[in-house]
Amino acid sequence: MDDVPAPDFFVQDSTAGIYIEGMKPARFQHHFGDLIEVDGVTGPGKFAPVILERESRVIGKGTLPKSRVYSLGTFSDTYSGTGGFRVIQLGAKIYF
Repeated sequence: MDDVPAPDFFVQDSTAGIYIEGMKPARFQHHFGDLIEVDGVTGPGKFAPVILERESRVIGKGTLPKSRVYSLGTFSDTYSGTGGFRVIQLGAKIYF
């Protein structure tokens, strides 16, 4: 995953996502679409709850969750925390 500094990463299923504060050094190689099992405890995080990883393992290949489509007008709920840590698709019209 290239979206967060290693060894931290995001996990998401069809209902929600959460940030994982990973082990240092990272103990396993993870990639987009991997189906993983994470053992950990909750932590406060910097702005939202996180999972503090104890152990993780890849258990197979999965599929990425379907993205939620936002317009710029409805994107504000992501900033309020209700849409955080999810795969999203953002659409906008740009006028010159």
